[in-house]
Amino acid sequence: GASGFGTDDPEVAQWKAKIEKKYGDKLNLYHLQGIAGGQFAVEALRRAGPDPTREKILTAMSTPDAQADTYAGAFTCTPTDHQCQKTLGSFALKDGKGAGVGRTTPTR
Repeated sequence: GASGFGTDDPEVAQWKAKIEKKYGDKLNLYHLQGIAGGQFAVEALRRAGPDPTREKILTAMSTPDAQADTYAGAFTCTPTDHQCQKTLGSFALKDGKGAGVGRTTPTR
């Protein structure tokens, strides 16, 4: 998974507890990506300021270098590159559970 964290990794423990308590769901990769995407959107709105316009939001979303709780790398965007999640995670089974064991940010 692209998030870089396994669902049992300590970095996402607070979210695991919240999701399981509120919804009764077992935390999965879709939750991790959804939380990270939501945090990215909130950060862009914060950067757009108290009077957000379409242009301010577009500018904010195309320039942030923001970090999310459930994504191992930064969201790095530019006006010409909107593929903001570039960190790849490696996973392995540890004690019968999926765990993040490595992260890398590829370069071209």
